[in-house]
Amino acid sequence: IDEVDDNVYGCTDDGACNYDADATVDDGSCDYATTFYFDSDGDGLGYGSGQLSCESPGSDWVTNNDDIYPNCTSNIVDSCDVCDGDNSSCSGCTDSDASNYDSDAEIDDGSCVYAPELFVYNQSTFQAFYFAYDATIDGITLESNDWIGAFNGDVCVGAKQWDTSQCGGGVCDIPVMGDDGSNYSEGYMTTGSVPTFLVYDASENSYYQAVASEDFGWVNNEFFVLDSINVYSDCNGDPGGTAYLDDCGVCSGGNSDHNENSDQD
Repeated sequence: IDEVDDNVYGCTDDGACNYDADATVDDGSCDYATTFYFDSDGDGLGYGSGQLSCESPGSDWVTNNDDIYPNCTSNIVDSCDVCDGDNSSCSGCTDSDASNYDSDAEIDDGSCVYAPELFVYNQSTFQAFYFAYDATIDGITLESNDWIGAFNGDVCVGAKQWDTSQCGGGVCDIPVMGDDGSNYSEGYMTTGSVPTFLVYDASENSYYQAVASEDFGWVNNEFFVLDSINVYSDCNGDPGGTAYLDDCGVCSGGNSDHNENSDQD
């Protein structure tokens, strides 16, 4: 007579996913929970601490936690920490001596712009802004690499590169610094004083005396609007020159090499 096997085979480990409470003999079939990790960007890589489960929680869960960039499907991140970026979001001029220094920039993109030699000035706590709708040299609009500098006597108190594409509404403003009592602002504007302007022509590497359409006395924290800042050639053909017609109608002074009224008998 064959002996009857009364054993019930199955998984006897109550910590297993397929634990069989009726099993009397463990047959090695126990199946244990797997740690699943959430795949937030669908690249097949998970991240985080994961969760134990006997079954997959869903299609967004995987069994690895290899995702270094859980919000970037390509897993290619630029130096600005932007997925599929080109470094532009944190690039700019990182030289604090440049006129377009960007304190938020982390990568220097070679865009630094430096003021012409005569247009170097110190930032003051006192300042006003002179906006100009138009700026020309003998009726020709300034180029984007030209500059306008503001002066109090022979002291530069502000300057602006005349790139209208970078100015609000195409109207550029010239910051004009005031004397706030510090050594670095000595000789700067005081209330009521009127700034003069020079234009730097980058193509000629030359500075020209300019004429503002209005004379506004400087006031701290004020905004002034000028119709124009223009450079006019004198009778000798010199932009911003000082030659003039004397009483005989002859161009004199400046670079004319002619003495005033020297043709009179």
